[in-house]
Amino acid sequence: MVDVFTPPQQCWATLPALGSLIVFTGFLVLVFRIVRFVTRMQQLWRVKFYCENVLNLPSSGAELEDVAWYIVQKNLIKAQREFQFSPQKQYLDELDIYNRILRKENYLIALINQYAIPVKFQLPRLISFTGFSIYLPNIYLWNLELLFFYSPWAPFVHQHQLHNDYKWITKRERLAKNFANMSMILGLINLALLPFIFIIQILIFLCSNAEKIRYEPHTFFGRSWSNYAHYILRHYNELPHEFSNRLTSAHFHASKYLDAFSSQLAVVTATNVRMLAGGVSFLMLAINLVCDDFIHLPGWLAIAIGAGMLARVCSKVG
Repeated sequence: MVDVFTPPQQCWATLPALGSLIVFTGFLVLVFRIVRFVTRMQQLWRVKFYCENVLNLPSSGAELEDVAWYIVQKNLIKAQREFQFSPQKQYLDELDIYNRILRKENYLIALINQYAIPVKFQLPRLISFTGFSIYLPNIYLWNLELLFFYSPWAPFVHQHQLHNDYKWITKRERLAKNFANMSMILGLINLALLPFIFIIQILIFLCSNAEKIRYEPHTFFGRSWSNYAHYILRHYNELPHEFSNRLTSAHFHASKYLDAFSSQLAVVTATNVRMLAGGVSFLMLAINLVCDDFIHLPGWLAIAIGAGMLARVCSKVG
């Protein structure tokens, strides 16, 4: 056991500063993921209990997945005879249900569609042909949700109800200044925590995509819908599964449209790189079959795997 694991005291004593920072950050990420997992399981358990006892839906997970949305909505309307879901309104119709479920998403859709949130940034012509770039990564979107819905100074209470102070015109200017100051403070906090955020992003990416990196590296160079596309293309009061079905039906036509703008320079370059990298990978493996000692040379495995991955990626381009 001692030959496999190094004692913690000896490990921390021999680790460099960067290694200690990575290990400490990884431990914090692990604790956060465990807490998030437990919280998520509790939420799912409450949803399951609600579906079984209030909405009279099937208890089996497989049967529950096959239940259509209109059945859930119909049972929800029927359940109002025994339970009152909203203190403001005694009976909710279909539109009320949509509005209450998707109020947060509708607000973000409106902000992004009206460009009230800065997501389009000017860039020099040498960097971007259009002169601007759309920027809405996950961490930026998470900060926006924190500002608007989850922080103590958020305009919304319980993630959907606008705070009463924002309904008074005389208070809006003061609240807008306070909100701008809080946004600046949150930005400075993100700037101060930039090294930790960068390490966290790398750790989450590597741990979440380890299997893809090994077996399907070409999938990282494929096309996918961005966060900006998810909000700019989404309709108001559109549920996630409805929006996902609409994007799926548009995938074929969108791919055909983007294929019309393929760069011949990139195709020619990828074809030649694929042939060269594939040849190097095959040569390394063939030499190893003839000479067993070749595998013990330093860097052999890295060159063989790296060349094979590069050839696989280029095959999707060329």
